Amino acid sequence: MSVLNSLKRLFPSGKSFRNIKDNLLAIVGGCADAIEDVKTFLKKVLTNFLPDTADDMIDEWLETLNVWKSENLSLIEKQKKAAGRYQSLVGGQDITYLQAIIDTAYSGSVTIQEVLPPDGTYNVVGTVANTEDFIRLKGIIETIMPAALGPVYDIDLLSEEDFGIVGRGLVGIAIVNKTS
Repeated sequence: MSVLNSLKRLFPSGKSFRNIKDNLLAIVGGCADAIEDVKTFLKKVLTNFLPDTADDMIDEWLETLNVWKSENLSLIEKQKKAAGRYQSLVGGQDITYLQAIIDTAYSGSVTIQEVLPPDGTYNVVGTVANTEDFIRLKGIIETIMPAALGPVYDIDLLSEEDFGIVGRGLVGIAIVNKTS
């Protein structure tokens, strides 16, 4: 059903409305055309949003992803090449690979628990020796995890000495900078 037909159904059917119906129909027809244009545009945006469904923008996807493009390839072949490259850039490591790297560094004291969408997060749970180890863990996680996911840390520190040193250092700075 077109937008114009949908809008026409909203018109009242009374006798007094018939006199102005033609003029109003012309205005509503213009609005309906604009709405149809927006719907068409948004469908194209959704279609071209990802490389595996792109049609009009597939060459731009190939250029952006730095994939060699050949004029001889069909649309489907171009989409497959672009989608493969896109997946390799986004991430896609499985949880066992990531856990193996964390196990190597932390001897099984830290685990990654996968959380399914719509959260787009994963839990990092475990125990590390101190703040330096926690910072190192965060560095490893940020390097190997897909950028589209966000970590939620639930890490226990065995030693919190570093926090005490930082606290005393800040107090010392405040006293030194104080003027009488």
